[in-house]
Amino acid sequence: MAKTGSTKKAKISTKDRNSRKSSKLKKFLFSFILTAVAFSLIFVESYRIPSRSMEDTLFYGDFILIESFTPFVNNLLEAFTISFGMPNIGDLVVFEAPDNSAKIYIKRCLAISGQVVEIVAKIPYVDGKRALDPINSKYLDSKILSHKDSSRDNIFPSEVPQRSIFVLGDNRDNSRDSRHWGTVPYESILGYPLFVYASFSQEKYTYASIWDEVIHFFSRIRWSRILYRIH
Repeated sequence: MAKTGSTKKAKISTKDRNSRKSSKLKKFLFSFILTAVAFSLIFVESYRIPSRSMEDTLFYGDFILIESFTPFVNNLLEAFTISFGMPNIGDLVVFEAPDNSAKIYIKRCLAISGQVVEIVAKIPYVDGKRALDPINSKYLDSKILSHKDSSRDNIFPSEVPQRSIFVLGDNRDNSRDSRHWGTVPYESILGYPLFVYASFSQEKYTYASIWDEVIHFFSRIRWSRILYRIH
């Protein structure tokens, strides 16, 4: 009889331990999910591409998610002269426009602090070497504007200031960027793009009725763009 009682206690004890482990796992998963949701609400934001300046990487009408955690920490650590998550050459960056803080732009980093940028007949040079064009970048205007007419196609050599970056749009002939309003300070950086979560054609349509508009809504969706990883 003693052995039977001991066996029952052992079974109950094992069941209790399993129950406690299950409870701890549930609490951990709940805490993890809660933390992830809180992090996303605070440091993940939505942004709509408002123009064609980043084609063919990003299209007018793309809706993207950006993470703002990296620049947030970067600005916090600035007082301690600690570098964290600095933008690299080739990175896409979301920032407040230097010429109008009410506007938000997304461009590609061409050069970082201390590097010398020059553009000759549309071709960008960094530290005297030709900078490679991104895969999806493009030039649409064969005409080359002189320096006195515009800074689009020609700029004199200039060094990027400390804690700043020089940015360009991938649609080189149809973008306002550092060629026009100068470099972007780190403090103006809002985040880095993650992926496209929705995309709609921006072509103008004339609908016969509200029902016609509803029916054609799905035809405006660029399905191939959804979940497109931005790089």
